[in-house]
Amino acid sequence: QIAKTPSPSVYKGTIGASVVKIFDLTAASVGVNERTLKQKGLEYKAVYNHATQHAGYYPNALPIHFKLLFNPTSGMIYGGQAVGKDGVEKRVDVLSTAMQGGMKANELADLELCYAPPYGSARDPINQAGMIAGNIMAGLMDTVTPMELAEMEKAGKTVTLVDVREPSEVEGGALALYAGSQVFCPLGELRERLPALVAEGKLVKGAEVVVACKSGQRAHVGARMLRLSGFPDAKILTGSFLTAQVFASIAKEN
Repeated sequence: QIAKTPSPSVYKGTIGASVVKIFDLTAASVGVNERTLKQKGLEYKAVYNHATQHAGYYPNALPIHFKLLFNPTSGMIYGGQAVGKDGVEKRVDVLSTAMQGGMKANELADLELCYAPPYGSARDPINQAGMIAGNIMAGLMDTVTPMELAEMEKAGKTVTLVDVREPSEVEGGALALYAGSQVFCPLGELRERLPALVAEGKLVKGAEVVVACKSGQRAHVGARMLRLSGFPDAKILTGSFLTAQVFASIAKEN
């Protein structure tokens, strides 16, 4: 602006996009965190996703542990955090751009991002987070976080956790964060075994039911089955056991 009078500009504020390297991990965030949303009394949903940074069949696929915060009614994106070994800051940069552009959480599902097996999946972690948000906003699904599940137990609320992992996956035991009723039924057997589970009283129609798997994808399918079979309020444990393990280790340390 040396040759002419500068045009006026307005400072639009900051949303706090940041990144840090911790040994071989990268952590990045943008927007506000869950604690701030609680302090302000804002309606929000927190969802977790553990998709890999590129196609799973391509060598060295590593998970990005991603958390999205948004308003389930308006779709406004409040923020997000991510941690992993590769591709973390790229996803948070995309989220930051979406926030500054006024996009809604469900619109993240439609973003066209670079795809090739060494660099990303056909459905990027950002797309997947948008799909989860879109299902919640459309009323197709609801979620609870591992911490919310633990708080429900402390409050004396009766909740049945349906674990749809395979037998080989549950050898390590049940969900450490939750000591309430748990039902183990692999996803492939759920539809066939459901009448028996109801008849035996292991699943009670009208009661609170939360479905979990390793990361959340199979839990979504299982919860949809239950919703269409007399359990209209069945929910997903968002991030499922991968996220719950982190919450459990933090709770143990504290």
